[in-house]
Parts: sequence; C-alpha cells; structure tokens
Amino acid sequence: MGVNFRDASQNVYKILIIEDNEDDIVLLKEVLGTSYPKSSMITVNTVHNAGRILQEYDFDLIILDLNLPDSFGPKTVGDIRAITAETPILIFTGMASDVTVEECKKMGGQSLIEKSMLTDLRFTEILARYLPR
Repeated sequence: MGVNFRDASQNVYKILIIEDNEDDIVLLKEVLGTSYPKSSMITVNTVHNAGRILQEYDFDLIILDLNLPDSFGPKTVGDIRAITAETPILIFTGMASDVTVEECKKMGGQSLIEKSMLTDLRFTEILARYLPR
C-alpha cells in the first residue's frame, strides 16, 4: 500500500490527474487550485505511468481522461481500477454517450464530467462530493 500524506485537519488533498492533453491539464490545475489551493496535484499521461505512481502514493481522488495513449474508453477506468480498488475516480472526457457512462460506472468510475463542464459550477459540486471543504 502506498503512502498517504493527506492532512485532514486542513483539507489538503492529493489528486492524481491522468490526462494527455496539456491544455486540459493547465485548465484542470487552474480550477482545482482555485477550489483547493492547499492540495497537491500530480499529473501523468498514461495508465502505465499512473500505475507506477499509485504503487508509491495513495490519493484522495483520481481525475481520469478516458482516451490515453495506452488505453481507450471505459477500459481505461477498468485499467485504473485494477491498480487501485478504493480511490474515487472522476472520469473526465470530451464527450460521452449514455452507454459509455454506464460502462464506465460498471468498471468502477464514480462520476463523469465532460470537459466542456470544467469551468461550470457542476464540476466544483461534483468535486465537493469527494473532496469536502
């Protein structure tokens, strides 16, 4: 099991962002930094790299892009869930059909947010479910 370094008394969270688009990473970090300024964010761009970091550390939340260089679609959720059974996974995707949403939930994803909603209040409401302030 990895090292957990969350400071619950100050709501400092450890967030793993698994995303391969640099623009989306910048925007995610900006939004997360505004809502959770004391939190730490680590980014990786593949499931393989996520596996390596998840062996070393525990996270409070994983934000996961569905389409990565080494995994695609709902399988990506299953790949991450096979590495960490308990960490909440917030699926972050450009667009998703109802079928994709259902498949992602079956694979172990908790919530799905479309990238177009990132600056929307709904994103921060979904975050608050997993990262209370």
